[in-house]
Amino acid sequence: MVALSLGDTMTMKENISPLLKNTLADASALKFDALCLKRQLALVDESVGAGASESEITNIARYLKEKKASIPQVMAKMDTIKEVLTSQFWNSLSLCSLERVRLELRDLLQYIDDGKSDKTFTVNIEDTFTRDNSGISVTPPRTYRRRAEDYLREHLPNDHVLQKIYHLEHLSENDLARLEEIFWRELGTREEYDATTQKNPYRENVAAFICSIIGIDQEVAFERYRELIHGAELTRMQEEYLRNLIRYVCENGDIRTKLLQSPPFNSFTSIFKQGYNTLIEYIKLISAVIAA
Repeated sequence: MVALSLGDTMTMKENISPLLKNTLADASALKFDALCLKRQLALVDESVGAGASESEITNIARYLKEKKASIPQVMAKMDTIKEVLTSQFWNSLSLCSLERVRLELRDLLQYIDDGKSDKTFTVNIEDTFTRDNSGISVTPPRTYRRRAEDYLREHLPNDHVLQKIYHLEHLSENDLARLEEIFWRELGTREEYDATTQKNPYRENVAAFICSIIGIDQEVAFERYRELIHGAELTRMQEEYLRNLIRYVCENGDIRTKLLQSPPFNSFTSIFKQGYNTLIEYIKLISAVIAA
């Protein structure tokens, strides 16, 4: 018998251990590959039913965002995860965009069950079943947020009020009244809405809730600022600051000037110098869009 030296051990670790694949991680990634492949097939073949696959991809992204955001590898892909949760992504879906998502998220599937495959759960609810041409899948009851997301995904392309929110155009009182009718009565109750939005800082405005799901057109948002500065050039730091500001609006649905008192936004005076009053005007402009 020959004993391994520390050097031998380090050599094996560096050269051999990478060849031993993580079977669980690979299996999870391959399952995600299959979901994405089926949804891609549906783009080129209308006979392929991929509704269940799309829902599963969305559920995976939502779980990663809500339950696994503390993992550095997940946080590094958070922009892509949030993109998958927007109706805009699915409405403009292409083979290339879905392939990009597959490549960026497939390795995160290993964190869904924390790397353990021996866990079992007993859920005491009545399941409903839906069929597509791949077999049978379990469809849990839809939450209020899921109903809202499904509605927005379906209606965003052709609904002029939703397009106003997405393109930063002012809403009228009638627009807001119509949205309240839909989201507080037709899709569910006001109580369900309040329970879903209790952590949203702008939950009193249903348009802000919608904006936090569909986001805003970033090019339009940048153009609004350029109009205020009459087309002047932005520095790299100013562009990055505005990008973070716009990302905040997409995540929370609205913004207030008091946010400038908190990091990372409280650095605006050093970044915009004499032009910081324009930044304040810009924030007021965005907030005024969804207020009738």
